[in-house]
Amino acid sequence: MRADLRELPVESESVDRLLCAGVIQHIAGRTNRERVAGEFHRVLKPGGSAVVFGYCWGRSIRRDKEGYFPNGGAYRFAFTRREFASMLKRGGFGNLTLGGAVLLPRLGTLLDLDVGRPGSPSRSRGFCSATTGSHTP
Repeated sequence: MRADLRELPVESESVDRLLCAGVIQHIAGRTNRERVAGEFHRVLKPGGSAVVFGYCWGRSIRRDKEGYFPNGGAYRFAFTRREFASMLKRGGFGNLTLGGAVLLPRLGTLLDLDVGRPGSPSRSRGFCSATTGSHTP
């Protein structure tokens, strides 16, 4: 499917599971990113779950937090963990599990990998991932 993530051509509450890998940080503007998170929430069935994976840079980026890569490259937003979680919450999600470089934080926990905690440092730098469980409208 090819679609604008801000207006998914999918019926509300029609998706059991959703995966967004490495895309959300390339959406320009806070309002647009929150709108995308809202669309993800809208299409999930009650009890559905989502995994959202994007780049998080924490303290490593002091300047050029948002913009285009040099030489005409792609747009990117350098999330902090808090901004990543906030975006999903503003989109309507609760019950978040936030992790580090492990795409599936719950699997990382089972494997005893460092998946971090919201607002705490993680040895896995560079990525944030979040899973949501038991979506309720």
